[in-house]
Amino acid sequence: MSLRLGVFGGMFDPPHLGHIAAANYAAQQLQLDTVKLVPCKTPNHRANTQESTEHRVNMLTLAIEAQPNLSIDTLELTRDGISYMVDTLAILRAANPEAIIVLILGIDSFNSLPQWYRYQEILGLCHLYVLGRDGEPVNPDTAALLQKTGAQVSSEHLLMSTREGHYLFDSGFTHSASSSLVRKDKLLDKNLVALLDPAVLHYIEKHNLYQ
Repeated sequence: MSLRLGVFGGMFDPPHLGHIAAANYAAQQLQLDTVKLVPCKTPNHRANTQESTEHRVNMLTLAIEAQPNLSIDTLELTRDGISYMVDTLAILRAANPEAIIVLILGIDSFNSLPQWYRYQEILGLCHLYVLGRDGEPVNPDTAALLQKTGAQVSSEHLLMSTREGHYLFDSGFTHSASSSLVRKDKLLDKNLVALLDPAVLHYIEKHNLYQ
């Protein structure tokens, strides 16, 4: 049986319970063997991170300590230049030529897909598994763009029946946490217990992050 590899990129600034829930949800729904969490070094379409690479990796390590199906891949952190997902996927595809690779996306990332560098090449490297979020609809322009390719499928079974080239929208996952919400609540001195793993929260407080 082919390796089923999930890829979940992000700034993880900081990693929150929503990140872990999304990765685990995708792993369960698609029966993935593992999900690689890929911290971004230099983003193309958003501001740089507030905290350092070292702190973000340390927090992510703590966040997945009890998650056997999740791992960290630092390939973007060791690569020079802007962290383009198409390059990351090409590296993973070259290393796993027979694997079924699934890029796990939140609806906000999916909606911005046409602004991604060489986005047209991404479906040639993987599938897209798009997780919904309360109050954020699918961008019609983005959906129409992908529908023109005939890439959309209607079930997890159909998505995983080939190595790459399709996308599936899953409205069954909802989680309101976001890194920006965590940073905002930290500045307002709000309780972050509901948003962060206890070990991550302790790390933030110990190192006086997000002040």
